[in-house]
Amino acid sequence: QSIAGADAFRLYDTYGLPRELTQEIAAGRGFSVDSEGFERELEAQRQRARASQKFAQGNGSDAYQSLAAIQSDFVGYDALEAQTTVAAILDSEGSTEALEEGADASIVLPITPFYPEGGGQVGDSGQVSTPSAVFLVADTQRVSENLITHAGRLVKGSMRVGDSARAEVDAARRADIMRNHTATHLVHAALRTVLGDHVRQTGSLVAPERLRFDFSHGKPLTGDETRHVERLVNAKIRQDVSVSTRHSGYQEAIAEGVVAFFGEKYGEQVRVVEVPNGVAFASAELCGGTHCHRTGQVGYFVIVSEGSVGAGMRRIEALTGAAADEWVAGQRQRLHAVAEAVGGSVADVTERVQSLREQIDQLRKRLGAAEKNQAVRSLDSLLDGAAQVNGSHVLTARVEASSADSLRALADGLKERIESGVVVLGSVVNGKPAFLAVVTRDLVGRVHAGNLVKEVAALTGGGGGGRPDMAQAGGKDPARLDDALALAGEIARRTLTESSG
Repeated sequence: QSIAGADAFRLYDTYGLPRELTQEIAAGRGFSVDSEGFERELEAQRQRARASQKFAQGNGSDAYQSLAAIQSDFVGYDALEAQTTVAAILDSEGSTEALEEGADASIVLPITPFYPEGGGQVGDSGQVSTPSAVFLVADTQRVSENLITHAGRLVKGSMRVGDSARAEVDAARRADIMRNHTATHLVHAALRTVLGDHVRQTGSLVAPERLRFDFSHGKPLTGDETRHVERLVNAKIRQDVSVSTRHSGYQEAIAEGVVAFFGEKYGEQVRVVEVPNGVAFASAELCGGTHCHRTGQVGYFVIVSEGSVGAGMRRIEALTGAAADEWVAGQRQRLHAVAEAVGGSVADVTERVQSLREQIDQLRKRLGAAEKNQAVRSLDSLLDGAAQVNGSHVLTARVEASSADSLRALADGLKERIESGVVVLGSVVNGKPAFLAVVTRDLVGRVHAGNLVKEVAALTGGGGGGRPDMAQAGGKDPARLDDALALAGEIARRTLTESSG
């Protein structure tokens, strides 16, 4: 029994009940919570929240200009909660003094622990409470150098500019984001160690549920390279070294070898995030994001995919912490299922699968040989059904064939048996019609195999074509196979008759 994600989100969105509490209460009564459905609803809420900020574009930009005197002081590196005040409220019409229950809006706080989206890291979520209201923050954005907005919905009471407030970041979500952000720094350093110093980060997504890392490299990673990167990152995690931050002059940091990327503009003073050297590698990057205090907090790191995103560009998608554990558990479960299906154990599943593949290949060869032998034996009976048109054979027939190769072998055999003629064979292969047409050399100028088979296959919803002397095609509707073959005979007979006159 499961509580739908939409229902769990309604408890969170309307009544402020945290998902974790819903899961705890549900588990005590034998229920689970659809976490994926909850996340979909949460993302939809974030989209609605972002939509409420659209007034910042065009004429609505005046609303932000009127807030130029407000400065948002971010304190979220050291705290997840802060006492603050509601400095401004922005709804779809612009700046407003008050907000009523159920309204979507953005609020501005002079002191905020909410990290605004930037550098690939998504914005924080959580809630802002006043003595008379609860505002759920779905997304946080920096709209100017000194101004941070918190987009969301007022789920309880009414809120006014000037109200005292308590801002609380969703701690569990922030922790997942920090794990993934620290992991992006570790994977960047590991890639440079394994592949070379040419590797540079070109983009990233740091979200609570996963991380995506884009980097410069001219070819796919091999399996050994991918495993090497994973081992280096996990070695650094197990080392549990401190993740430190410091401020430095930009030129001084670059001279020290600190990595800068994204093509971002940096000020004279920059923030450096460092992981010291040890059993694996050192990492030092310019970064304004939130991170774990120690690498051990990342928990575990696993790469789930690696692929191309353009010329000379690669992308890694990875998981950390509990998400990585769950992914590995799922892979293990699937591996056990495969082992059971092939009648072996996890220890010998590779050998069992390889053995079955070899057996399948042998059976396919035997089947192909048997079909060819059967085809040779059936040639005479097929030729008995051929029509004669001005001294040439016209043969169309439905035959049994397991593949296009078998169909071709049968058509070639028939072509060798007749001095002059047109042969069109059809069969159902893997549930779909397949056609093959051959025309003897003396008739190529009169009947074009490619054009013939294309027209025939069209009757079954398909198409194809090929050379004047041999062509093949496929269709979609096996129920029209016999009709298509009948059409093939009509076309061939008509064409030979007309061309001879």
